[in-house]
Parts: sequence; structure tokens; C-alpha cells
Amino acid sequence: MEIKSPDETLYSMLFEHAAVGMTQVSLEGRFIKVNKALCDFLGYSRKEFLECTFQDITHPDYLRGDLENVQRLLDGKANKYSMEKIYQHKAGHFLWGKLTVSLVRDVAGEPLFFISVVENIQDKKVADFSLLQSEQKFKKIVELLSDKMAVWITTNKGKQILFVNRGFANIWQLSPLQLTQNPLRFIDAIAPSDKPKIEQLLNSSPYGRLQADFELNIGGTIKSIEFDRFDIFDEDGIVRSQVYVAQDRTEEIKTHQLLKNQNARLKKLAKQDSLTGVNNRYEIFRCVQQEYKRALRHELKATLVFIDLNDFKSINDKFGHIAGDEALKCFAQHLCERIRDSDKLGRYGGDEFLLLLPETSEQEAQVLVSRLNLDAVSCKSQDGQHIPISCSVGMCELSEDIESIERWLEQADGNMYEEKQQSSE
Repeated sequence: MEIKSPDETLYSMLFEHAAVGMTQVSLEGRFIKVNKALCDFLGYSRKEFLECTFQDITHPDYLRGDLENVQRLLDGKANKYSMEKIYQHKAGHFLWGKLTVSLVRDVAGEPLFFISVVENIQDKKVADFSLLQSEQKFKKIVELLSDKMAVWITTNKGKQILFVNRGFANIWQLSPLQLTQNPLRFIDAIAPSDKPKIEQLLNSSPYGRLQADFELNIGGTIKSIEFDRFDIFDEDGIVRSQVYVAQDRTEEIKTHQLLKNQNARLKKLAKQDSLTGVNNRYEIFRCVQQEYKRALRHELKATLVFIDLNDFKSINDKFGHIAGDEALKCFAQHLCERIRDSDKLGRYGGDEFLLLLPETSEQEAQVLVSRLNLDAVSCKSQDGQHIPISCSVGMCELSEDIESIERWLEQADGNMYEEKQQSSE
């Protein structure tokens, strides 16, 4: 068992039971040790703190200044630094804290870690909110947050405006004066589908945290808004004002949807044959593999149909490769329009196609294939010439003696080859 010196024991007690937040931070910015006061202040557990860095809980507007001060300590240009900055609580809202940081070095003068003291000054900042309208520093901070963020502060249950930033004009296309004259004017532009919900929330919750998403309709332009309202209390715990924050997430949502669509398209392309639009070799093989396992596990019927176009080389030689591609596309489209929703069609390679018929016996498959009218496939070349298309078909019903997917494919392919040989005789 490790025996601590009296000094170490005293330090541990002071660290843990301090009224202010205290933490040890590595040179890389990761938390090594945190006390209860800091956990209570920002809502993170000790374990959660140890899994993040001080950058993760610092508001972006204050990160650069914080990092510059850290570098000054490491360069030996200062012994410690203090600054007021905004921290992000685990729940998502922001809190003011006064940070004091010193660097601990070893006997050789090499940096070991940082000791940080975080004092909760949220109440102090709240006490100054009555001066917000005249404090240029606050206004500058709010204005710099984002052109896509509207911030306004009200009192008297939202009936009187204390402050409005220019972000409101950017989003709502209304002047701050118009909101001042009517603090509920921001509701008018909410899309009809969302307006009743927001009105109900505001009426039923005059106080307390309120978060919602809604759309604005500004002259026909739809904007996606993330809305937040929280209370500011006085020394007696009475709500003295409320802060409204509305962020325009339109471009972010559009970008997200674009990426989602692109990913879906790429995912589809990864499964699709680029010429015919049916499943490619990889995807049809995956479907066969999946059905093979499912059918054997649940003792279901399944039939695999191997289709090969006859004399396809002669089509390319006589009409050209473009006409050959068109023939493949016509043939694939002909099949797609006639197979069942549960069936899977894929281009196995070149002029070969695989048709997977789940829960279908070979006898039933023969009936289905006859209904495909494979002899009626029609295609024309670019100059209008009729391109003759015929095919050979082989099928194989899955059974217990088929020990692998490869064997299932071989038997269907072999049956197709036999038919091709018979038709050529």
C-alpha cells in the first residue's frame, strides 16, 4: 500500500473538498484528476472528464486565447494566467467561469502538468445582466457569435425587450425595433405546420428551459431554426430576465442531407451494375449467399436461374459494341419489368445474368421463367436496325446435397450450358 506524506495527504484533501473547481491537466490538454466541485459545476462525471480535453468544454470563442496563455506558460514567459471564459455544460448550455492556471515543473525545470482552478462566476455575470443594453463588451461578444444566430433578452415574462442582436435581423428580416415594439413578433414568421406547437410551448411554459426546432417562412424562403430559451435569476432566485437564442441551421441541414444523399447514391452504386442498372456481380453473389443460408436454416425452397445471351459476340461484331451494350440494357430492363418484388436479378458478368427466386421450387421457377417471355425481348441499334436477342436458361433448386454456394452456381450454370448445347444441335 502506498503511504502518502502529510503534505500529499493535505493536498489531496484540499483538492477534493475545495469550494472551487480544481483539476490537473496533462501537457496535451487531457484531464488527469478533477474534484467534485468542477464535476458539479459542469455536469460531467469524473470518468467523463478523463475521456475529454479542456478544449472540448471551452466555448470556441475563448479557445484561442486559452491556448495562447498555455503556450506562454510552457515558454516560461509567465508563471500563471487567469481569464474569464465560457464553458459548455454537459447539458449543452453555457456557463461563465474564472480560470486560473499554473504549470508544475520537475526539479530539472521540465513541465509536468497544469493545475487549474475554475471559479463559478455565473451568478456574478447574471447579476450584471441589467446592464446588458449599455455594455458594449457583451454586445460585441453576442454579435461575434454568428450572423446565423439571433439573441434577444426579455423581461416581464417576455413582454419587454432588453437587447436584440443583429442576428435577429439577418434571420427574421425584421429590424430590432420591430421586435422591441412587439416581443412576440418573431412568432408570426413561423411556418404554419410548426406555429401552433411553438405557441403552445410558450403559453404553457412561461418560465424554465425551453428548446424546440421549427421552420420559418420568410417571403417563401424556408429556414430551419434551433430555438432555445433559458431564465436568468436574481440573488433571491427570482427570474429577472430570459434569454432567447435562435440558430439558423438551414445550410447545415442541407449539407447533412446532401451528404446523406451522396452516401446513399454511393452505396447504391457500389451494388449496381453501371451499364444495366441491375445488381452487380458482388451484390447478386451476396444476395445468393444470404438466401442460401436462410433457406437451409428454415428449410425453405429457393431456385437459382442462370441466363446467358446466345451468340452475343456476333451482336458486337455485326452491330458494334454500343449496340451490344444497348442489347444488354434492353434485356435487363425486360427482366426487371416482369420479375416479382422478392426476386433478385444481377449481372454476373459479360452477357450472363443470375436470377434468384426465393421460396420457389424448380417446377414453379419454370412457370415463372416462361412468363418472362424471354423470346420476346426487342431491341434496336442506333440506326434503327433490329437486334436479335435470344438466351439459354439453366436453373437449379437448392437442396441439402448442395454443400456450398459455389456448387449451387455451378449446377445452375451447368444446366444452362446443357440447354445451350441442345439448342445448337
